[in-house]
Amino acid sequence: MLEIARNMEEQSAKDYNKWANECSANSDSISKQLFEGLVADEERHYAQYDAELDNIARFGANYLALQSIERSKAASTAPPVK
Repeated sequence: MLEIARNMEEQSAKDYNKWANECSANSDSISKQLFEGLVADEERHYAQYDAELDNIARFGANYLALQSIERSKAASTAPPVK
């Protein structure tokens, strides 16, 4: 699932970059900036998925268990929701 998500982010970044270049070619700087921001978001998401895949490859099931434990700890120490 993470590999599919990572590939989707990569394709989205390519598509948004293509559209940013198209906007630039047509002197539409506002839309170009919008697409450049989307490219940056997709690249950040790609890096997150890539890091998760790397951690799973390095640590296996232990990594997933540790994540679960850390989330439980964080939830138990969080201030109550009002």
